[in-house]
Amino acid sequence: MVVALGLGGCGTTDGTPRGEHVVAPSSVALPYRVDVPDVADAGCPPHAFDVPAPSSVATVGTGAGASEATVPLGDGAHLLAVCLGRVADVGTVDEIAAAPASEGTTLVGTLDVTSPHGDGVRRTTRIGDQLLSDHLVERDGWVHVVGYLRRADQGDRHQGVVDAVLSSWSWTGR
Repeated sequence: MVVALGLGGCGTTDGTPRGEHVVAPSSVALPYRVDVPDVADAGCPPHAFDVPAPSSVATVGTGAGASEATVPLGDGAHLLAVCLGRVADVGTVDEIAAAPASEGTTLVGTLDVTSPHGDGVRRTTRIGDQLLSDHLVERDGWVHVVGYLRRADQGDRHQGVVDAVLSSWSWTGR
């Protein structure tokens, strides 16, 4: 079961509507596969996705905070896949997206996103000279995030690759 989030005009913390982004199929080459197995009730639902380079992290841990992949995108940018935890423990995607920026960070913006990864929210924050765009979805009671970390002066140079990874996503069980 995928929970549709932030769709139908849900707004930001100040009540203004969020923008929308639909991830389209892509021709970006993604020659490597990351398979995240089913760990029963201990972690996010099993899934698989394609990436442009080998991941420096295979699944580390289970359950909340389990890091699944860290993939270099070039120019010091990285894609990060993480199981954040159960919705009951970490909040809904809309609650996470609406949370104030933590100390030392600035909220840049949020967008509703539709992709094979799931319907969810992209929340972008600035941390010093870095930007982090978290693509957050809920699946079977768990919150999952694909992050895109890069220098702020790079803008969204690798967003097409991130979208291609999201387009390759498949939830494989449960």
